[in-house]
Amino acid sequence: MQPAALNQGEKKLVVDLTNLVDRNNEMLQGNEVHLLRNLTGSRGISFFDDFKYYPDFILWITGKQQHMVFLDPKGLIHFGKKEIKKVGLHHKIKDIEQVIQSKNANLKIHSYILSRTPAQSIGEGDTTEKDWNKKGVYFMERPTY
Repeated sequence: MQPAALNQGEKKLVVDLTNLVDRNNEMLQGNEVHLLRNLTGSRGISFFDDFKYYPDFILWITGKQQHMVFLDPKGLIHFGKKEIKKVGLHHKIKDIEQVIQSKNANLKIHSYILSRTPAQSIGEGDTTEKDWNKKGVYFMERPTY
């Protein structure tokens, strides 16, 4: 089995995350960082029943507190129903987290879209970047995304 080649946004994420870890970022100290490529089809982790959404990466940070972070670098220029649901996972995943924490209180789960499309170019042009951040969308053009 061999994963698909990385597209430009995926490669940027891997390079930027590697640089963050290499700089011994303060928030990562005392933790191990693992980046997994999520598989598609029946072998990966997916969300939603009406269409299968497989975020591209799973960032797993282990330490005193574990964080499982689903990351999906993508362009949002064509912002339709599927993209609205994908963005909505940022809040919906907290319902899943509550179920998981009943068995493992030290595990937190998160979901973020990392947009290659600038905020002003997304179909909902009146939404500010700060509003997008509240929805779990961060813009890869920003150095601190």
